[in-house]
Amino acid sequence: MSHAKVYFLPFDQQRDPAEVRRALASAAGFLRSHLRKQLAMRQVPELHFLPDESIDRAAKLSALISTAVREDEARHAGEPPSPGADDGPSPAPGDGADR
Repeated sequence: MSHAKVYFLPFDQQRDPAEVRRALASAAGFLRSHLRKQLAMRQVPELHFLPDESIDRAAKLSALISTAVREDEARHAGEPPSPGADDGPSPAPGDGADR
């Protein structure tokens, strides 16, 4: 508990995350002194600031899923679903796919 990762997301998306990280790092002593007053801990952790990229990754993943669904719907538009059919080629006998 001597180190803590603090993830941040700049309010202004135009601002460079490295710049925000430097600003937070320069305020780390101030933040730790306030944490020391609020927390009942023997040692206040050293703060490590990291940009939070989870929202961007989630948006990209959502866009990929939406694109795949649209492409799949377009490919299957007007075609009745055939039972047991898949999109890939049939496995060759003895390739281990039947296990």
